[in-house]
Amino acid sequence: MPATGYDQTTLVEDLRGFLDSQGLKRVHLVGASTAGEELTRFASKYPERVGSLVYLDAAYDRSVDVESGTPDRPARPTPADRNSVEAYVAYLVRTRGVSEAPPGVLERNWRASVALQADGKAGMRWGEAQYGEYMRSLTAAPPDYSKVRAPALAIYAIGVPHDRLERATPEMRAAIEKHRREIVVPWRTVSVAQFRTVLRKTKSSNWIRCTIPFCTGLRKPRRSSAPS
Repeated sequence: MPATGYDQTTLVEDLRGFLDSQGLKRVHLVGASTAGEELTRFASKYPERVGSLVYLDAAYDRSVDVESGTPDRPARPTPADRNSVEAYVAYLVRTRGVSEAPPGVLERNWRASVALQADGKAGMRWGEAQYGEYMRSLTAAPPDYSKVRAPALAIYAIGVPHDRLERATPEMRAAIEKHRREIVVPWRTVSVAQFRTVLRKTKSSNWIRCTIPFCTGLRKPRRSSAPS
């Protein structure tokens, strides 16, 4: 993998270059998680190339740190966990997996992301330096939706994965719920408001709230005039 080039400005240009190489003049873009910032920046810089945007739990203000205080953050891998790719994949599934995922899905996903490092130990293909560059750029400032002109839909997953609560002690479960109630929920509320307030001016925004693992109580989106 390249040593640098993981900042948002470069990633937006990478996307533009890919679309150019494929002869795609105008596209509908869907992004999950941290890809939301890239969607916003691309649609802001190249509005004529975006038909619509879909944010899958991705329209958040990531300049606000809500992760460092998470009570049950996964422990770092032990030396034994790094002895092989299979051992590291097992560590990832054990500490970060979701019990409701279909059999084998998480294993395949993580296996594609893990490789032996220069020291002969297993680790993520995306090294610490690349990850650090990406996160610094991602969290540098709140999202700026003001230049987005395309119809946009944001879908939010609200809740805590059941497996996190199932494997937690009663004390840890209470800490998880407290952190969610006092830190995560207010942050999500502000993020939703940012998305709706700015994009509402273009009369093109919608949002859906989901619980994990199933979507319930959906707010029916208004029909938009997204181009075909």
